Amino acid sequence: MIQRIQTVYLFLSALFTALLLFLPLAVGVTVSGGPVRATLWGWTDPASADSLSSGAVHWIAGGLSVLVLALALVTIFGFRNRPLQKKLCIVQVVLLLVVCGLLGWCLGSFAAPLSAWSLSAASVFPVVSLILTLLAMRGISKDERLVRSLDRIR
Repeated sequence: MIQRIQTVYLFLSALFTALLLFLPLAVGVTVSGGPVRATLWGWTDPASADSLSSGAVHWIAGGLSVLVLALALVTIFGFRNRPLQKKLCIVQVVLLLVVCGLLGWCLGSFAAPLSAWSLSAASVFPVVSLILTLLAMRGISKDERLVRSLDRIR
C-alpha cells in the first residue's frame, strides 16, 4: 500500500485538505483598524473570537472539504481495487474544483469591506490537493496498465 507513489500523493492530498480545515486563508484589516481572519468556516475577529460571518457558503465549502478528506483516506485504503480508486479520485477532483470555486467566491467577498488584506499559504492548499489527486490518478492508471500487460503475457 505505502510502496505505491499514488498512496503518497493521496496522503499528501489528505494532509493539505486537513490543514485547510484549521489554518486561516487570509487576514485583513477593517476600515476601523481591527484585524479580521478568514477561515474555511467564516470570518473571525481574533481579538474577540467572534464570528463575523459564517454563511451557508462557508459551511458548504467546509463540508465538502471534510468529504474530500474522507474520500482521500478511503481511496488510500482501497488499493486492491484500482478501478474504484480511479473513480473515487475523479469524484475527489470534481469536489476539489467546487471547493476552489467556493473559496474564490468567499475570499472575494471577504476582501470587499476591508481596507487591506493578504492571502496566506493555506489559500492555495485546495489547488495543491487537486494537483496531487491528479498525479495519484495518473499513478493508478499506470498500475492498471502494468497489471493488464502482465495478464496478457500469461
